[in-house]
Amino acid sequence: MKNTMKIGDVVKLKSGGPAMTIIADVNEKHFECQWFDKDEKLQKAVFLKEALYLEEEEINDGLKLFTELNK
Repeated sequence: MKNTMKIGDVVKLKSGGPAMTIIADVNEKHFECQWFDKDEKLQKAVFLKEALYLEEEEINDGLKLFTELNK
């Protein structure tokens, strides 16, 4: 599957953690992301693209499950 993430997208680490916004496409394998920590301090770091997923995917999965449970 082709990576469809882009600057401005909200993503999460596959291993967990807060929602983050992609702020830069660093290179072929990395995005720079920013997020607010528990103390509401702005943080940023570079992550492997393969370690991230679109938060929208999580929302869509939740909606599918909700729909199935409420049939």
